[in-house]
Amino acid sequence: MAEQSKAQALFIQNHRHHKRKIRFFRILILIVFFVQWEVTAALQIVNPFIFSSPSRLIRCCYDMIRNNSLLYHIGITLFETIASFVLVTLFTIVIATILWMSRTLSETLDPYLVVLNSLPKSALAPLLIVWLPCTNGVMIRTLSQP
Repeated sequence: MAEQSKAQALFIQNHRHHKRKIRFFRILILIVFFVQWEVTAALQIVNPFIFSSPSRLIRCCYDMIRNNSLLYHIGITLFETIASFVLVTLFTIVIATILWMSRTLSETLDPYLVVLNSLPKSALAPLLIVWLPCTNGVMIRTLSQP
């Protein structure tokens, strides 16, 4: 195999230097993010109840590892994720089949489905958070009345 030319060796050296510099800045940004998060939580600039802090997360994780509950919680979360994926997939297949079989229903719901599809998925979560407690509160009040 032929030896490297000086230009090629310089290029490789510059490329490696660039990669190290990028890696350094990525790590620096990550460290600054965690330090800033910790400080803002400690000074209560952000609500530590909602956003917690890195030190509390590490402490909680350590405690869960020590009392062997971490794998239990990971298992529950994994089960819920897989179960919701399966349920949503089955529900979607049923709805898609109904829409495919009924041209009238499909054409009627088309503009609404287009609008729902164009909504950012992150915008749906606040809507559900606002809507669901209201219906839940109505159900609780209705069930608790004699």
